[in-house]
Amino acid sequence: MRAAARRPQRLAEEEIEPASADADAASPAPPDDDDLDDPELGALEPDPESQPHSAEPDPISDAVAASALRQRQRHLWDEIKLSIALVPFVFAAWPFSHGWIGWVVFVNGVACHMASGLGLERARALALWDIAWNVALCLYVNILTHWQPGTLLVTTLVLLAWLANGGAQAIKSVALHVVGVQWMLCALLFVYEYGRA
Repeated sequence: MRAAARRPQRLAEEEIEPASADADAASPAPPDDDDLDDPELGALEPDPESQPHSAEPDPISDAVAASALRQRQRHLWDEIKLSIALVPFVFAAWPFSHGWIGWVVFVNGVACHMASGLGLERARALALWDIAWNVALCLYVNILTHWQPGTLLVTTLVLLAWLANGGAQAIKSVALHVVGVQWMLCALLFVYEYGRA
């Protein structure tokens, strides 16, 4: 009875063998267990590109991505606050006074801060443009104002506050930049513009 049971199995193997023989000719044979240790063949490791990506979440990558997103959002809100804080400069310019400096400071400042907040490619160039205009306008007002040496003293304090707060590199404190730099320079501009009339 065992012989009879073996005979159909042999027939089944013989029927399969010719088909697999054709397949073997077309593709290389899979490595035996002995081949895995063969130094000439090297270690057979799965290719990470061919492996399907696991559906398991990576908590470290997720935490890093979430932290980066929160940081970008916080930076955007800080830059929005800095842009809104420039609104008083408009009231030191036409049509409220005969000046034009307030509009230049407002437009350059909003462009600079919003480009930085949105992470635009030209943000650094706009920041340098804004700084150059602010320096030139501070010199202009210091030369032409009627309130000296007060304007020079306040401008020096503003420069020190700006440098202590990060200068051209990055603003460390939004409150210090708004109160100690933007609004102090705006007050000097009000003194200059309304003192001319």
